[in-house]
Amino acid sequence: MKHIIDRSTELGVESIVMGMPHRGRLNVLANVFRKPLSSLFTQFAGLKAEEEGSGDVKYHLGTYIERLNRVTNKNVRLAIAANPSHLECVDPVVQGKTRAEQFYRGDAEGKQVMSMLLFPDMVLSTKMHLSDLPAYTTHGTIHIVVNNQIGFTTEPRFSRSSPYCTDVAKVVNAPIFHVNSGDPESVMHVCKVAAEWRATFRKDVVIDIVCYCINGHNKTDEPMFTQPLMYTKIKNTKPVLEKYSEQLIGEGVVTAAESVPFKAVHSNHLLVHKVLHT
Repeated sequence: MKHIIDRSTELGVESIVMGMPHRGRLNVLANVFRKPLSSLFTQFAGLKAEEEGSGDVKYHLGTYIERLNRVTNKNVRLAIAANPSHLECVDPVVQGKTRAEQFYRGDAEGKQVMSMLLFPDMVLSTKMHLSDLPAYTTHGTIHIVVNNQIGFTTEPRFSRSSPYCTDVAKVVNAPIFHVNSGDPESVMHVCKVAAEWRATFRKDVVIDIVCYCINGHNKTDEPMFTQPLMYTKIKNTKPVLEKYSEQLIGEGVVTAAESVPFKAVHSNHLLVHKVLHT
């Protein structure tokens, strides 16, 4: 996401409106939007139930930030829409916000304002058929699919009529990039290409990041019951951070000692995530 923001800003985008489900949202709020962890903890503490009103999940809250992008030395405005509990309802909201901001800026070609949507593999945008209509277009959305096999209870051949969850994007001739999350450099390359495609053609583009969910859909259920072969392989697979660290050490890019702080940061992030969900 950061790479898409950097490249898009470099190509003239000044404002990006985003929407996503709860999975990975804390990571995005803290690391992409730079929301202070103190604010996250405070909001999670919240008010008593009878005083709070909505009673919705805290990490459904949205936020925005205007900051200097130090990679491009340009200002950028980032906004993420608050989520209703029916997660994908946010998609048309993001498109509406993007369209409205383009209208009031006089951005008729979508050069200054763009939208970015994230999905799990079981859901893809319902706004695809509207993407090229003059009254609805936002001149290209970057769709990121976190394809972590969370629909593990159903084989793909029994849950959809095509091999890939992203095949629905073919209806608007959007390019679809399938990339292995275990290869971070390939993911970065695909993100760069996606940002450039959107900036050049003002059309939708889809990034299908093929990955996995270690503990099943809700982190507590047991996927081995329904997908024993897949999850036997997953349990024997090294985490991406570990594999990539070994690759960089083998290439002489970093030393083993230099990789330790990154692993510590990752462990601290997992701890914060666990505390906020407790």
